[in-house]
Amino acid sequence: MSMLSKHARLIKELSGNDICFSCLMEADISLPVVQKTKATWANVKQGLSNPHPNVRESAKLFKQFAGKNADLFTAEQGNPKLAKEGESVPEYMSVGVSLSPHKSADTGLNFCPCATEDCKSVCLTDTGRGSFDPAVNEARKKRSHFLVQHPEHFSALLDHGIGLAKQRAAKQGKKLAVRLNVFSDIHWEDYAPHIFKKHNDVQFYDYTKIAKRTQKQLPPNYHLTFSSTGVKGKDSNWEHAKNHLDKGGVVAMVFQAKPGKGKAAPEKLPSFVHDKKTGKKYRVIDGDIHDHRHLDHIYNSAQQGEGLIAGLHLKSPISGGFEKQVAKANDFAVAFDDDVVEINGDENKLKESFLNFFQSLYLKG
Repeated sequence: MSMLSKHARLIKELSGNDICFSCLMEADISLPVVQKTKATWANVKQGLSNPHPNVRESAKLFKQFAGKNADLFTAEQGNPKLAKEGESVPEYMSVGVSLSPHKSADTGLNFCPCATEDCKSVCLTDTGRGSFDPAVNEARKKRSHFLVQHPEHFSALLDHGIGLAKQRAAKQGKKLAVRLNVFSDIHWEDYAPHIFKKHNDVQFYDYTKIAKRTQKQLPPNYHLTFSSTGVKGKDSNWEHAKNHLDKGGVVAMVFQAKPGKGKAAPEKLPSFVHDKKTGKKYRVIDGDIHDHRHLDHIYNSAQQGEGLIAGLHLKSPISGGFEKQVAKANDFAVAFDDDVVEINGDENKLKESFLNFFQSLYLKG
């Protein structure tokens, strides 16, 4: 007798009713096998481009999926990265979408395709509350899975949530700024272009390590900052960073400098990064004062076409030490001893030595 038949007989005995359970008692009954659809960015894009028409249904599904207190957006008071915005840039109210970085959510998709191993080891998702409260990263994972599994509902909630945030900002006499990738690196300009068009009165901004994103024509209300992976080593993207700077863009660069803690002031950042190969100097500003990189040129009286490096202090988990974080960061966090960071100098000297060596051989011959 099959297990299903035994369960059917037990139900009949307990119910005491002459209900026909013949369909359940057939020994050859088999349950249908549900084929799991492989996650692809193409499917996500299709869903985001076709938002569900009933936002109430989308909200209900999200609560069932992520919990009754779940929210798609993180407000300023819910994230230290956004909290400092209200203090330093009072004209804006900021909200963000906090998803899980790279492949940490196990969705089958990579949310940070250009993240290096050094970058992953000191990811900001594991600092702040994320370093000691499992619920924080669990919430990010659930949002990530919801995006992949129900992109049409995610799109509806994204649109609706931005609309509500605009209303809150207007009541405070502020403009709204939205960071769609607080921890991720998703091509929102390609996957949900309608969001930028519909909310053209909102300033969207993000960071990216994907060089191609900074080279394309972006929506006029979307600002991208290119993120450095260091100025040396096999994972360095300095050439891409330099190209972005030469076009007047902003590059975020992490330095081996302690952030402020309690009454202790943050360590001083370098003032310039000097590329000896080209002879160009790039000014470093304090990128930890605020997160609104789209305002950097205005707030720092930059010249027309001047590229700026938004210097960032290396953040560490609350329970971890700074020295350990420096070791984990490796080349991702730029080391410096002087007010000017010199790069490409050692490589040039090596090339010169090789050239001189071969020239001496040629002259001897």
